[in-house]
Parts: sequence; structure tokens; C-alpha cells
Amino acid sequence: MKNKNLKFKKIILIPAAIMLASFGLMAAIAVSAADPATVNTLGAENVEASAANFRGAVVNDGGCAKMTVWFEYGPTTNYNSRTDSISRSGVGEFTGRANNLLPGVTYHFRAAARNNTGVTTYGSDRTFSTQSVSFNVNAEVQNLTLGDTIWYPSLRARPGDYLRYRLTIKSTADIVLQDIMVNSQLPATIIYKGNLVIKDTVYPGDISRGTINVGNLLPGDSKIITFEAEVAPEANLPYGDNTLSNNIIAYNSNYTYETRCNVIVSRKGVAGASTMASLGNSGSTAGTAVGATNVSTGIGGGIFNSLLLPLLAAGLLVWLFRSRLLGLEEWAQLRKERIERFRTSKKLQRRIEQEKEKF
Repeated sequence: MKNKNLKFKKIILIPAAIMLASFGLMAAIAVSAADPATVNTLGAENVEASAANFRGAVVNDGGCAKMTVWFEYGPTTNYNSRTDSISRSGVGEFTGRANNLLPGVTYHFRAAARNNTGVTTYGSDRTFSTQSVSFNVNAEVQNLTLGDTIWYPSLRARPGDYLRYRLTIKSTADIVLQDIMVNSQLPATIIYKGNLVIKDTVYPGDISRGTINVGNLLPGDSKIITFEAEVAPEANLPYGDNTLSNNIIAYNSNYTYETRCNVIVSRKGVAGASTMASLGNSGSTAGTAVGATNVSTGIGGGIFNSLLLPLLAAGLLVWLFRSRLLGLEEWAQLRKERIERFRTSKKLQRRIEQEKEKF
């Protein structure tokens, strides 16, 4: 009886095994019969300064309805970045989004798909450019004491001269630039004097001590900022040429621009003569340099201690002015008249401002 049951089980199991093997073979045949999917890269849309949307399309699923699709992108055809993968069925369009892009950069991208064959296929390479958010700043200066009408990126001035600075901020962006902040860092030897004007409007702030908001800029638009300053007295400056830099920084949430404008001021004279003499008396190394000045000049010391030499020098200067050999008298008179006109103009301007405040 047991032998009969065993034979019966064998008769049942053998056909079942054959059926399972058949199904496995059919599945294998079905997989091997599938082809890789075919995918196209469509255009980019909704491109911003730091993000963009991609479009692609599966045009042939290769016989496998289910697949995974995504996009690859980067500044070169190496791509290096990809969007999140999406599972989908059949043919049709699909989209992806890239974030954290850099503004004003051209990117490459392509669509990708992989079906049950395990083979990844790609669409053609395409490009797009993110929006630019840049601007530039041009810094210039003129010497009001000398009556300058031309703006210079750098100029020479004298202690006490009155200056006017001009900053031109120009948009090179594709979008509206919002909330541009500006600071003009003056050195300690150039004193801020106000009269701050932004695009023909008087502004009460101090651009040298803090950052001011100059507002928004449309694409291609510009704003001009002017203010006045004064070079410190000669006693506040070191001897020799002094390069006094006005360092300008302008920025918003997307972009920063830095530049500078120089004023060169000279203080004439010999630095540290009395100091060197005292060091020489104390027996320091500097005493050697002081000792070198003790060479005889052929002129007796008594004449320097008398009033004769100063009187001779004063008489010579008077003679030069009177004789007009060097034209110094005319130059001095013209300079005096120019300074007087400038001071009169400033007083009139202040008087006008005071009258305006009364109203």
C-alpha cells in the first residue's frame, strides 16, 4: 500500500516540477526578449538663478512597462550631479528639478532611463544658463578745492583739500537685484563731510561709518552715489607720499563686489631729525647716521644763529614775487581767489540747506 502511495506522489510531483520549470523558462525568455528603453532629453524650463526644471520623455519602454528615470547635470559633460530617481510605467514625458545651482553659469544636462534589462540609456546632451545676479561698482574722485570737473579713479591732493567721491553701481543681471547694500570705508586721514546723494536724492545716512541700502536695480539699470570728504591737516599725515584708499564694498543676498579709489597726499620735510639727534647722543646705532651730518658745509655756524640768513631769504622771496620771474604772484592770487570762491559756495549751500529745514 505504501509503495502505491509513493508512486502516486511521484506521478503528481513530476508534472508540477515540469510546470515550474516551464514558467521559469518563460520568464527568462520574456526578460531576454526585452530591449533597453529609449529616452529623449527635452528642454529646461523655469530657469532661475539657482534652480531649474528638466523635461524628458520615454519614447520606447523596450517591452518592459516599469522603469526608473532621472536627469544628470553639471557645468561640463561629465555632469557629476543627478536629480532624484522616479519610477514610472510606459512611454511619456517626465520631469526633474535641480537646486543649488550657481548663478550666471551654463549647465549641461541629459535624461536617463533604466528598465528591467538593467541597461541605462541616455538622451542627448542639452544646455541652459542660470540667471545672472551680478553688478559692478565704479569708484571715482575729484578735487573740489582745485575746481575739478573731471572724475578720476586716482588723483593727487594736498592736506586740507576738499574732495567729492562718486560710486556708480550698474546691474549686469538678468533679474531685478533687490536690497543692494553699500559701505565706503574711508581712511582715518580722510574725513567724511556728508552731502550724501543717491540717484539725485539727498540721503541722511553716513556711508563711511555704516552700510546703507540703496534699494533695487532693474536689469541694465544703474545708481550714482556721491558724497564729500576732506583730507586731514598736514600734521596728521606721515612724511612722504601717503596713498589713502577708499575701500568700497557692495552686496546683496546673491552677490558681492569690492573696489577702491585712491588719493595720494604728500607731506614734505625731513622725518625724525630731532629723534635721530637724541639717539646719537645716547650712543645708539643711529648715532652713526647723525654723525655723518657733521661734515663742514663751508658756512660758519654764527650766520645760522643770527637774523641775517632769514632776512636774506625773505628779501629774495619778495624780489621773486615782485619781479614776476616765476609767475608765483599770479599763481598765488589765482589760488586764493579759487579757494575764496569755493568757501563762499559752501557757505551759500549750507545757508540754503538751513532755509530748507525751516520749511
